[in-house]
Amino acid sequence: MNQTSPFYAFKYMFLDNKILNKFFIFFVLIMINLLPQIISNGAEHIGPLKYLGIFFVMSCVSLVAQILYYGYWASCIKSLTEQNQNFLLPMFNFKKDSLLGLKCFAGQLLLGLAVFFAILTIGIILAIIFAVLFHINNITATILGIAVLILFAMLLFIASCIYYPSAIRLFATTEEPLAFFNFKEIIRLIKANSDIYYKYVGILILASLLMIILFVIAFIPCAMLTLKYPIIAFSLVFLFIGILGAYINTVSVYAIAKCIR
Repeated sequence: MNQTSPFYAFKYMFLDNKILNKFFIFFVLIMINLLPQIISNGAEHIGPLKYLGIFFVMSCVSLVAQILYYGYWASCIKSLTEQNQNFLLPMFNFKKDSLLGLKCFAGQLLLGLAVFFAILTIGIILAIIFAVLFHINNITATILGIAVLILFAMLLFIASCIYYPSAIRLFATTEEPLAFFNFKEIIRLIKANSDIYYKYVGILILASLLMIILFVIAFIPCAMLTLKYPIIAFSLVFLFIGILGAYINTVSVYAIAKCIR
C-alpha cells in the first residue's frame, strides 16, 4: 500500500512516532463530547433539578470540546494538504485551534441553518402538493409520498457526501467561515479532481461503515455484560467509541486533505 493509494489513509498515521499524543487529543475531545450522554443515563438517581444543572454544565464543556475538535481537525487537514510525503499530523495548539474551531463551528452552523430552512421550504411545498393529491386518491398519494421521501433522503445523503469533503477542505485552507457557501469554488474543485475525488469520498464512507461494524461487534458482548455489570459495560462502550472515533478521524483527515490536488 503506497502513498498514491487512497487506502494509505488507513495506514499513514502509524508511521508517526508521536501519533499517540495526537491520537490522544482526538480521543479526549471525543470523550468530552460524550459527557451529556453519560450523565443522561444517571438522571433517575440524582433528581431532575440537579440533573438539569449538571447536564447544562456538561453541555457547555462539550460545546467547548466540540469547537476545539473542529479546530484541531481542520488544522490537521490543512497540514496534510501542504505535505507530499512522510505525512505527519500537527501537534495540538490551544490558541490556534480554538480560534480555527470557532470559525469552523460558526461556518457549519450557518450552513446547517441554511440547509434546514431549504428542506423546510421544500417540505412545506411538498406537503401542500400531497395534501391535494391525497384528496384525489389517498392510496396513490401515500405511496408516492413515501417514494418521494425516500428519494429525497437518498439525494440529500449523496449530495452531502460529495459536497462536504470539498467544502471542509476549502475551509481548512482558507480559514474563512463563509467558505462553506462558496458553492462555485467547491464544485469547481470537485470537477477538477473528479479522477481522485470520488475515490477518497469512498474511503470516508468505508471508514464510517467500518466504525459501525466494529461498534456493533463490540456492543454485543458489552450488552451481555450489562446484565451483571452495567457500569463496566457502559464504560467499555464509551471507551471503545472514543478509541475507534479517534482512529476514524485520522483516516478522514487524510482522505479530505488528499481528495483534491
